[in-house]
Amino acid sequence: MKNRQGRKIFWIIAGLLFLLLPVTGIFAEEEKASPKDETPLAEIEGGSITIGEFRERIYNPQEEVMAVLSSPEGKERLLNELIQTRLYSLESKRLKINERADVVLIIQDSVERILADFYLKEHVYNKIQITDEEIKAFMDKNPELFSAPESVHVRHILLRTGREAKPEETESQRKKAEEILAKAKAGEDFSALATTYSEDKSAQKKNGDLGYIEKGRYGKEFDEGVSNLKPGEISPVIRTAKGFHIFRVEGRKPAGTRSLSEARPWITSRLMTAKEQEARDAADKELIEKYKVKIHKELLK
Repeated sequence: MKNRQGRKIFWIIAGLLFLLLPVTGIFAEEEKASPKDETPLAEIEGGSITIGEFRERIYNPQEEVMAVLSSPEGKERLLNELIQTRLYSLESKRLKINERADVVLIIQDSVERILADFYLKEHVYNKIQITDEEIKAFMDKNPELFSAPESVHVRHILLRTGREAKPEETESQRKKAEEILAKAKAGEDFSALATTYSEDKSAQKKNGDLGYIEKGRYGKEFDEGVSNLKPGEISPVIRTAKGFHIFRVEGRKPAGTRSLSEARPWITSRLMTAKEQEARDAADKELIEKYKVKIHKELLK
């Protein structure tokens, strides 16, 4: 009973501390570069989670949780996760799980992998640079990689039909698409119709704009449905695996060669991958000699 009451008090204190965060200013922008604050944010028997430790989690750009930390709810969720992890860890140590041979091996392997990743990042890959001259030279030597098929700039309205949709549901979506098409043909603003009716949420935010679509990317139905349309013209209702589409053509690009600016990200990524492998091979060779590595391959048989 006493333990349960103590845990209840702990969570109340943790919650109060969180509510005080905006007041104390520990999340303020100017605090990012301040010295580590050892003030306990949440006190736990056998240790604590400090303000500095929590701040490091928030402002570490490598953390995948950055997106949720823009709200008080996100910060509270992170704090609760840190508390839970610490509690589970403390209980694990009390049960001496951390001393088991299999666990020790996993911990050691994890530490070595983390250290290896940091070494590669900070001492092997950090000097790699891709110059404009290298990017252009790669493009000049591999022109066949940069041919661009004909493409068309479109907006669309999508009414989805799932694979498990019943015939009556599919027919209802088709009729709705025909009604929307009639409004577009009558002169209603296509962008507004896309924002109102389209079930493609990502494109809906851009008024239905899909950008330039290369021939063959969206399948035969798309290619045939917009092939003869001029800029400003609207397609009939087109059925694809995703549902019923209505397309409006905004522009066209003939087949040709991608520009250097279009190809730059892909070339940079490809060159970086190759250079990282070269740098890693060189580091492997250097460290094998430095630490006098000797492999007994006969024992692998």
